[in-house]
This record gives sequence, C-alpha cells and structure tokens, in this order.
Amino acid sequence: MKKIIVFIAIIGLSACSKKNIETSAQVSMIDGKPAVTVTVQPKSETKPQISITEDDVRKSLEAKEPPVPVEFDIFFDFDSASLKPESMDMLESISTMLKFYSGLELIIEGHTDERGTEEYNIALGDKRATCVKKYLEKLGVNTDKYQVVSYGEEKPFADGNTEESFKLNRRVHAHSK
Repeated sequence: MKKIIVFIAIIGLSACSKKNIETSAQVSMIDGKPAVTVTVQPKSETKPQISITEDDVRKSLEAKEPPVPVEFDIFFDFDSASLKPESMDMLESISTMLKFYSGLELIIEGHTDERGTEEYNIALGDKRATCVKKYLEKLGVNTDKYQVVSYGEEKPFADGNTEESFKLNRRVHAHSK
C-alpha cells in the first residue's frame, strides 16, 4: 500500500516538473495508515511573463512618441540661468530618448522662487528655459516642436519661505503635450 501511495506521488510530481512549479511530497503515518502530503508552489526563479508582440514594437516606432508622458525637472542656483554639471549629465541622458522620439512636442517651463520682482522673475524663468532648450539643441535634439514658457514665481513647486522651498522652485519643468 505504501509503495502505491509513493508511486502516485512520484507520478504527480513528474507531471508538474515540466511546468514552472516546484513540488514536494512527504509520506507519513496517520492513525497507522500511510498519508501523502504534496506541496505545489511556483518556482522561485519564475518571473512574470510580459507579452510584447512585433506589432506592438512596430506601432511604437512608427508613432515616434514615447509610450509614457515625458516629464523632468532641472534645478538652478539662486539668481542663475547656468546649468549645473549634474543637470548637464541628466540632459545628456534624456537627449538620447528625445532624439529617438523626434515627433515629441515638449513644453519647457521656466520657474523661479518668489524673491525678486515679477518682471525680473519672468525674465529669469525665460533664460532658464531657453538655456535648457539650447543645451538640448547642442546635444543634437531637434527642438523645433519645443515651446519655451516662463512662469517666473507664479507656479511654485513648494510652498513656504525656506531655503529648501526656494531651491525646489528654482527650476525648469519640461513635459510632453
């Protein structure tokens, strides 16, 4: 009887071995009778399957638009429209994707903190946004469909009068239409 139960467990285990599942069997005695406990679970190295068809890839390439919206921020020092080295590195990385999706329409918004006059901040926001656009051009990105807008201090990212909120508000925010 014990041999039959073990044989049944082995057949069950071998049937599962061709799939991405792990199985284990344990034979024990319960009230003087043999009992088999079989455990079945996904193999630990099993990864979710992502199904991307050739047609999906072809449509994405033909559209010349990224599958998700593009959005990024570049931060500036006080009273400056000069790119920091880390901002240049970030734009270099982003430029590869922007070159590939040449049909993308991007809005490049210049922002400032609340210090300074309204006119000064609008001009500084414009200088920052233009600086980002020109740097992307220098990297070989076609920026013909990119729009530069300055909001100055009108649309703060962070509220408050602390140096930390000022740092977050001195930025260029770029996003796809």
